[in-house]
Amino acid sequence: MKINPIKFHNILNFYPAINRVPSFCGLKEDVFEKQTENSNTPYGVDNSIKKMSKNSNGRVLDYITSGGMRQMAEETYEMAKLAEKRFDKKYGENNYIIVSIGTSPAGIAKSLELRGHDVRYLPISEIRNARPAKVLRYMSSDKHPEYMEYLDFIGIRKDEINESKKPYLFIDYTVSGKTLGALEKFAYQNGVDPKKARFLSINDELDKYTSGNLRKNARVRQYFNDYCLTQTIGRFSGIPHIPFYETSLIAESNKDPYFDADKKEFEELLCAYHFKDQKSAKNHV
Repeated sequence: MKINPIKFHNILNFYPAINRVPSFCGLKEDVFEKQTENSNTPYGVDNSIKKMSKNSNGRVLDYITSGGMRQMAEETYEMAKLAEKRFDKKYGENNYIIVSIGTSPAGIAKSLELRGHDVRYLPISEIRNARPAKVLRYMSSDKHPEYMEYLDFIGIRKDEINESKKPYLFIDYTVSGKTLGALEKFAYQNGVDPKKARFLSINDELDKYTSGNLRKNARVRQYFNDYCLTQTIGRFSGIPHIPFYETSLIAESNKDPYFDADKKEFEELLCAYHFKDQKSAKNHV
């Protein structure tokens, strides 16, 4: 997928990331190039992967030999199917828009995207252990308007949310719920209609949905323990890990070639499992 080029103006860009001191430097320039009309939301599944032929989908499972990645992709796709059933039951079949927060739920979100859902990605991390007042100070639209500009750039606009006929479901894997709480407060303080935006802990939602099935519930908990709690999924999701306090670096993308290769193979595996699932569904009709 071709991501729109992003201009980045900050002296910190000239130093290795490992040496950077988390700090905010207000931006005086428009650092985000406007998306062209009908362009794809950044960080979504690569269109070339979505268009893989049936033969290509079949070969993916053969040439990607990493058993760990294959298992993670298969489990991720199965979690997405459970999430879809849960959301369909609560909000109506395909009657919602998904906003994936950070890296943890991104694999599930990309699987939902392959399944035809409207998905947006919000790369923001490390809110979990911060005090709410600190988070809201950094994310203040008055002091740091680039947050609002960035939300516009990635397709999460206040007016679109408020005018949408479908609710926006902001999903995250949660431990304390502080990330969701801070983002929810930020959204409502900046004029988002609470009736149009729901902030959901996806692991809580799936726990509730599978509570009557011990086998499925165990798989849900094992998935989040193995891949989300350890942040393993973040390496493969293709979503930049952007701390909330590094808003001056918000336009950066991960340029690690190994990261890009892992992301591509993981998305190809998700697509291959999606193809198998669709084929299986047709055979059972």
